[in-house]
This record gives sequence, structure tokens and C-alpha cells, in this order.
Amino acid sequence: MRPAFAPLVALLLATSPAGAQSLGISLGRHTPGVAEGAVSLGLDYRSLPRALHGDLTGTWVIAARLNDRGDGWLGIGYGLQHPLSGPWHVEASFAAGLYRRGTTDLGHPLEFRTQIGVGYALNPRTQVVVSVEHLSNGGLGAINPGTDLISLGVRRVF
Repeated sequence: MRPAFAPLVALLLATSPAGAQSLGISLGRHTPGVAEGAVSLGLDYRSLPRALHGDLTGTWVIAARLNDRGDGWLGIGYGLQHPLSGPWHVEASFAAGLYRRGTTDLGHPLEFRTQIGVGYALNPRTQVVVSVEHLSNGGLGAINPGTDLISLGVRRVF
């Protein structure tokens, strides 16, 4: 694991379960584009959710991603979650973060992540989530190739 992500891992491991909404880990693969084929490991922490409107909830998100090409991203943002029928839910998030270039040049050290996913609750404390995310600098850099990722994750709710 890269030293830049050690503080986030320490935060995730040291967080009291009573104070956290969830901790998650995911494994993904980049789709065609500048990072095509790269395998990526993700970690995320989500705060206690707050009711926003009806069944829609919002939560703060701290997330990190590191791929096998040495590219890394660490960000903070906000996520939304809405239940569907039975154990299913849909979720989306937006986060801004710092990008550490390995072999993939995304054009700027500040990159924005948008993510959408569908989750399934295996039980009240464990969710499986399939998500698609896009990382882009939003035109801040001279180039803005962006990268897309499809991932499968497990989230433990506390």
C-alpha cells in the first residue's frame, strides 16, 4: 500500500463502530480509456445518514482508491441513498479529492468523482454494492481525459 494512503487506512481501522455509518471495500476495473484494464482497490467511510426527504438519506463520504498502476485518489464528498423494493437500494455520490499520478495522467491534482450504484442488503449489517464511477478534473487541467470504473464492493453497516 502506498504511504499516502496509510493515514486513511488508519482512520478507517480506528473509527469506533458506534460512530460510523459504514465502512466499505471494493474491487474494480477501469473501462476503456486512459486507464483501461487497471485493477483498483477502494475504501470508503460513510457517516451516520440524515433523513432528507421521505426515504431519501444523505451522508458524508470519505473515499480512497488505488490502482495497480500506482494511481491514487483520496477525497471527501456527499452521498445519497434511496431504498427500492425489499433489500435493494440505489445510491449516488459526488466527491472532490487529490489525485496522485502513477502512470495515468488525468491532467490535474484535483479530481472530482461521481458515482452511482445499486446495493443489496445481505442482512441488516452487510451490503453488496455494484457501482460505476467517473473521475475527472472538470476542465481544470490542460487535459481532462477522465477515467471510468466499474466495481463490486462490500459495506459493513454499524
